[in-house]
Amino acid sequence: MNFRKNLIHNLISMSEQKNGLYGKMEGFIGPSKENQLLWYKFLTYTPKWQKEYIEQLIKKQVSEISREELDYIKEFEWQQHIVNHMRYYITSNCRVIDFKEVTKYLNEHSLNNIIKLKLTEEELNIANGLVNEYLKTNNWINWVRVNKERINELSIIESYVWYKLNTYKNEIGLKELEDKINNDTMNNEVMLIKSLRNADEIRAI
Repeated sequence: MNFRKNLIHNLISMSEQKNGLYGKMEGFIGPSKENQLLWYKFLTYTPKWQKEYIEQLIKKQVSEISREELDYIKEFEWQQHIVNHMRYYITSNCRVIDFKEVTKYLNEHSLNNIIKLKLTEEELNIANGLVNEYLKTNNWINWVRVNKERINELSIIESYVWYKLNTYKNEIGLKELEDKINNDTMNNEVMLIKSLRNADEIRAI
């Protein structure tokens, strides 16, 4: 029976691959590779306090569980479901239906909020303290660049520090780009005004 089930499963998988249900999502614009790794890292991270809390909820009778607790269990189970697909999502080599499911989840949730829910207040304070210390130095951008390839090796706190510093770096980059666009626009308007004035002066002659 198991052999028959495995055979049917393999035939279905082969059929899905043949019909394009599996494949790379070329041209997809979404979270950066680094942020995808961070999503996976924090969704798979279950701190001790969370494990104990879930165990307490599971031991409760259905009639004893509040609506908030039920929503918490559902969200946790859904996160585990998303995690199962994210391993393939990161390589852009998963079923289209799973790809859409993960993309929808990432678009509707905040990585920053997920991280804050996972870390304790003490861990958040340590991370924020490290961020402030790094920003006092001239080497923090280099630290972000070097650890871009080491996200899987970073501790949970270090990963959050990297995320915050990288977000800040991107915000600075966007601000500089916005300022450049505004300056270019202003310069173009000045040049246009000068051109119109020159044209008026020529006509006046």
